[in-house]
Amino acid sequence: MALIDLGNTFFTIILVLAIILIFAKGVVIVQPYQQALEIRLGQYKGRLNPGFRWVIPFITDIIKIDLRTQVMDVPPSGGHHQG
Repeated sequence: MALIDLGNTFFTIILVLAIILIFAKGVVIVQPYQQALEIRLGQYKGRLNPGFRWVIPFITDIIKIDLRTQVMDVPPSGGHHQG
């Protein structure tokens, strides 16, 4: 009888850990300077705004897009100068 209870307890612990891992896999954090695209099974489903989001794991892909302005040094052209 004790062996059966130990087996059920072990199965329950494994099941709870699997559920926690699956839930954690679906967590997505979108930073304030980002937007994210949600693609489920290869089809666009929508846009994710900044914040803590949860998506269906394993079948949903997230593509994060950085919206920050990129600063580049542009050398002077050496041509026409207005003065």
